[in-house]
Amino acid sequence: MLGFYEVFYRFMEGPHVAEMDYDLDFDQKLRDTVKKYGIKYDPENPIPNDDQMADNVFAAGLEFYEKIGSYCIDTLRVARFSKEEIIQALAEAPKEPVFGRDKDAKKLVARPPESNKPPWFFIGAAGAAVTDERVLSAIVEGYGLVPHGDSITTPSITKINGRPCEKREEPGCRS
Repeated sequence: MLGFYEVFYRFMEGPHVAEMDYDLDFDQKLRDTVKKYGIKYDPENPIPNDDQMADNVFAAGLEFYEKIGSYCIDTLRVARFSKEEIIQALAEAPKEPVFGRDKDAKKLVARPPESNKPPWFFIGAAGAAVTDERVLSAIVEGYGLVPHGDSITTPSITKINGRPCEKREEPGCRS
């Protein structure tokens, strides 16, 4: 298994790529991969129960990620992983991670096709920006009141006490 530092170094030493170039490459490779594997959305059957399609989607995702890697906007570099490394990481990933604690602890478990078990209910802003701490608190508290929610994804805050939250340029970070 790849260790933490190996992954870290790939983000620090991987190929240097402008963000726009990465985004354009991402889009084109995604379109090419979807076409190659014949992946199509059917609005009449939004969650298909087709084993071949599931296999195609997995193979497409694996091939796509091996080609495109992960982009780090702080270093402007791409970390890439081999097919074998990706498969190994998936095999070694936690199968039932626990979110929350005490009475709020809940396992996120795989939901097989045709399961009667309700899906995991993520609630949240998925990192959408808010500009005020009071708004952030109100939003998160509101999410916490949703009785069927299993987990909360918080917004990002752009200002604290009126001051912008920005990353600092550290020496050597944008090489």
